[in-house]
Amino acid sequence: MGGFCDQEERDGSVVLSCADCPLAAAVEAHPEVCRLVETVPTDVLGVPVRERCQPPKCVSEVTTGGG
Repeated sequence: MGGFCDQEERDGSVVLSCADCPLAAAVEAHPEVCRLVETVPTDVLGVPVRERCQPPKCVSEVTTGGG
């Protein structure tokens, strides 16, 4: 979603921690925005993507199936 991201592999997932999320202000007022943001990468990648919004950071966990 933007910002600078760090990548970490964990137990069959790739975790992206991105600073300065462009949706941080919206998430603070409407936490449900994080759930909406999951749908696009999940549909595009065809694997589960879970958002854990921690404004101003965005943390995305992409299931890769590896372990």
